[in-house]
Amino acid sequence: MPICIDCHAHFLPDDFVETLRRHGLIDARKDAAVIHLDRSVCGYTAAQTRLPYFPLLYDLDARAALAERQGIDRQILCLPPFYFAYGAAPELGAAICRAGNDALAAVVARAPQDRKSVV
Repeated sequence: MPICIDCHAHFLPDDFVETLRRHGLIDARKDAAVIHLDRSVCGYTAAQTRLPYFPLLYDLDARAALAERQGIDRQILCLPPFYFAYGAAPELGAAICRAGNDALAAVVARAPQDRKSVV
């Protein structure tokens, strides 16, 4: 039986957001559904970029429920494109990318075994 795979599912783990916060690179507010991101992370020319911050970016249960409603069997989680540290110094950029990858790996590792929608 064929399966449907979403190969481009943006996810922003809380642990990664906290890493950026510790570096003073993000002001993320779930209650206001907004993120202010430093230019060294997003690569834009403005000192900070305002981005939406909605539950599908950080709530694994919400993402799995949407996938089920849409008939998606698996999701390949990735960071949104604004979080690749385009303008950061090489050492900080590598640390940010590593933190993002590690945070995504931790989310997948914590997912219950019966949750087959997350890879």
